[in-house]
Amino acid sequence: MRAATFRSAKSTTAAPVVEPNNALPDQPPTRRGDTALSWALHGLVVAGAAGAVAIDRKLRRSTRVRAEIATPIVTAAFYGVLWAVESRRPHRQQWRPVGAEVRTDAAFLASVLATQAATTAMAAPLANRIGPNLGVGRLPLPVGVIMAVVAFDLGHSRLHQLSHRWGPAWRVHSVHHSPTRLYWFNATRFHIAEMAVDMTMEAVVLAVLGLNRDQHIALSGGALHVRPAPAQQH
Repeated sequence: MRAATFRSAKSTTAAPVVEPNNALPDQPPTRRGDTALSWALHGLVVAGAAGAVAIDRKLRRSTRVRAEIATPIVTAAFYGVLWAVESRRPHRQQWRPVGAEVRTDAAFLASVLATQAATTAMAAPLANRIGPNLGVGRLPLPVGVIMAVVAFDLGHSRLHQLSHRWGPAWRVHSVHHSPTRLYWFNATRFHIAEMAVDMTMEAVVLAVLGLNRDQHIALSGGALHVRPAPAQQH
């Protein structure tokens, strides 16, 4: 992700154009091990999904904890790994964050988590009004997660495309592109309106699919989105 600027087209009805910020230097050459590191991090996402399910099952068997806390545990661990790797191998030395940036991104993260919690709670009645679901929860865990990823990302990718092409949507989404240098923490910069729309769509999609608890937690752990899982196993 690069910082981006918005340029209005000549016609007032034309779609906006998003351009890279030319003030940024050219991409540095690929270093030895970068490709292997990228694949390793992708593998870590899959491992996080499996780990979240294993942690949740163990907690349900050995404790009275019914709240879904496995996903936050896995998410915190994953971001810890990203912080450690990026500290040793930053993409650009000049992108190392300063204190003011960290405080700004911490505030954005807090607003994102609060918006996710509030939107999920408000969207729950809507999701519960949906009639018979597709019964994906009866399918094997990996199959259900893959179907959920495809279903959600089909809608999310269209919204993302719209946010880069339609002026009013871009003014909201441009918050995500506001950093001028990138590090692991500022990926959480989002406008609360964008998060509200995103989480509402996700709640509806997941209700239509009818995921069971394990599938929901694997999706959360793999996608690194902190969101509550269903209260009961379907």
